[in-house]
Amino acid sequence: MIVVDPEDVEPKPWRNGRGITRELWAEPSGCGAGDDFEWRLSLADLGEDGPFSRFDGVERVFTPVVGGCFELTVDGRTHRATRYQQVRFPGEAAVAVRGLTEPARVLNLMTPRGRCRGDVQVRRCHGEIAWRAGVRSLLLVAGRLAVGGVELPQLGLAVTTGPALSGTAEDALVAEVHIFRGVRPGTG
Repeated sequence: MIVVDPEDVEPKPWRNGRGITRELWAEPSGCGAGDDFEWRLSLADLGEDGPFSRFDGVERVFTPVVGGCFELTVDGRTHRATRYQQVRFPGEAAVAVRGLTEPARVLNLMTPRGRCRGDVQVRRCHGEIAWRAGVRSLLLVAGRLAVGGVELPQLGLAVTTGPALSGTAEDALVAEVHIFRGVRPGTG
């Protein structure tokens, strides 16, 4: 298991220069947004209204984890972006944030279309927990969580490269990142 503290990750500008992101994890290890990644997880800071960067051939799962509600326009359709609720969209879509009244942070999961699929579920956890094998990483949104005996920092990430994750939670709000290899019919 690997633990990543977002405060130890250097912020980098978005492709379009309109925001910053902290890449928490990319697989295979060491690849980035411009590389041939299988899945990529980052925390993006939203400070102003404006367009998102384009990522052709990539499916995105966008989950606000800090800040208030705002609108996300995807190819002309407006979605209410609410904390802890995911919005899915293709990376080549025209996407913009509007109505941002305070800074926000979002968990951004990217998977190349046709290679694997991802999902993010935010849930409250208490006590001893063992996650299913498909849960590849956990992001601590609030509360306390120790995974494999290691306490995660706020917005800290635990990633497994082997066995399923397990730990102990105290009133923790956790974003579970599920990765599914290959693509099932009808799932794109």
